[in-house]
Amino acid sequence: MNFHYKIEVVEDAKISIEDLVKGRVEENRICLRSYRRRHSYLIRIEPAPRDERSWQVLLAKLDYLFRVIEEVIRERRNALRELKVRLEAMPPHLDGPWQTLKGYFYTGQWVGMVFASYEDIAITLLVRPKYRKFPEIYREVKEGFGRVLEPLASFLDKVSLGFGGGVSDIRIAAWLLDRYAEETPYYLVDIAKSWSGNRLILRSGKLVIIRKIVRWNEVFGATVVAGLSMLARALNESKKRLQEIGLPRTLWRLMEDFLREQEEMLQSIAARPYVKDAFLRLLQFEPDIDVLLGLKRLLHVVAPGLGVARMLLIPSPKVYEFYVLLKLVEALKGKPHVSLAGPVEVEVNGAKIYYNEPPKSLSRLISKLSGAVPHPDFLLEIGNELVVLDAKYRLKLRRLSLSDALRLLGYMTDLAKDSVLKGIIICPSKANMPYRSSKITAFLNGRSVEVQIAEVSPSRNELSELLTCKS
Repeated sequence: MNFHYKIEVVEDAKISIEDLVKGRVEENRICLRSYRRRHSYLIRIEPAPRDERSWQVLLAKLDYLFRVIEEVIRERRNALRELKVRLEAMPPHLDGPWQTLKGYFYTGQWVGMVFASYEDIAITLLVRPKYRKFPEIYREVKEGFGRVLEPLASFLDKVSLGFGGGVSDIRIAAWLLDRYAEETPYYLVDIAKSWSGNRLILRSGKLVIIRKIVRWNEVFGATVVAGLSMLARALNESKKRLQEIGLPRTLWRLMEDFLREQEEMLQSIAARPYVKDAFLRLLQFEPDIDVLLGLKRLLHVVAPGLGVARMLLIPSPKVYEFYVLLKLVEALKGKPHVSLAGPVEVEVNGAKIYYNEPPKSLSRLISKLSGAVPHPDFLLEIGNELVVLDAKYRLKLRRLSLSDALRLLGYMTDLAKDSVLKGIIICPSKANMPYRSSKITAFLNGRSVEVQIAEVSPSRNELSELLTCKS
C-alpha cells in the first residue's frame, strides 16, 4: 500500500471535480473552501494527488467504494420497507465524466466515516454534518426514543450502517452475548451415588442412594468472560483508531455517543449477577468456541470486493425526521401510545400521528404531478382537522422547489377532510424573515390553502407555538 488518502468533506455538498483538481495545494494537501462560509471548507484531501494519473486512480477507487455503499443502502432500504419505514437519504456518488477529471463529487446525506484498503492505496473518508447542532439532535433522539418512544428505539440502529474492522460496531455481537448470558443456565445439576442423600433408585436390582450435586457452569463463566474481553478489546481499538484519524469536532461528538452506547451495552451485560460471579472465579475450563467464533464474525464483516473495510454512516435527514417526531410528541404534551401493527401510529393526548403513511385514495392529477404515491412524513389528526407535516433537513430554508411544492400539495389535497388544506414545513433553521412571512395563505379551486414554515432545533421548537394555537 503506497498511499493513504484522508478525505474530509461536508455532507450534502456538490463539488466540481475540475475545480478540485485545479485547486491550490498547501502543505501537501488540497482544500476547497465554501463560497458561503469562507472559514469553512467543502473538501480537504491529504496528501494531494501528484498528477492526473493519481487523480484518476483515486476517483476510480472512490467510485467503486461508493457503489458498494450504495448497494448496502439499497439492501437496508428493502429491509426497512417491511417495517413501513422509508429511507431516502442519498448516498455519495460521482456524477458525470469523472474519468476525464470532470463532473461532480456529491458527498451524500450520510455522516460518519468509511475506511477501505486496496492493494495500492487506502482511503479514509470523513463526512461531517452540515448542521453544527446535529450531534445534539442525534443524542436527543437516542435518549428520547429510549425514554418516550421505546417501541421505536431500535429504528435508529436499523437505519444506520456499520460493518466491522478497526472501528467496530459491536452492538449486534453484544446483543448475541447478552442472549447467551440470559438463556444459558448458570448452574448445572449432576446426579451422583452417595452414602447419604434424599432419593432411592433401583439400579441393577439393587437400591441405591443418590443425591443431586449443583455445580457452577464453568463453560458459561469462561464464555462470558472471554466474550466480554473480546468486545471490550474491539471497543478500545475503535477509540484508539478514532484518535489516530483526527476527526472534525462535530463528527467526533457523534462518534463519542456511538462508543458510549456500546460501552453501556457491555456494562449492562457485566452487571448481571452471575456474570459478575464469573469474573471472581478461576477459569480452568475452555469457553464455548462456537459462541466466540460467532462474536468474532460479527466484529469482522468485510464488504465484498474490498481488502479491509469499516464503516459507520448515519442518515442525517432520517435522524432529523425522528427528531421532529419526538418534538411533535412533546408538543402534544401527553403519554404516547405507539402502534406498529401497520404503518407507525402514535396517539398522544387524543391526537393521532401517522408516520410515513400514504393516503387510502389517490387523485390521478396529484399522482401525475408528483410522480409517485405521496408518503407524507407526518399526518397529524386533531379532532376533525388534519395537518400535513413535512420535515426538510435544510438550513436557512426560504422557499421550496417546484417538485417539493407539488408533492406537499399532493399530500394536502389527498388527505384533507375539510375545506381547508393545512400543512407545516419543518426545518432546523429558516432564513431571517418576520413571523407573518413564514405563513402562506392561498386559494385552490375555491379551497383555502395554508402552509407554515416552522423551525425545530435544539434551540427552538415552533411546533409548540403552532399546536398551542390550534388547540
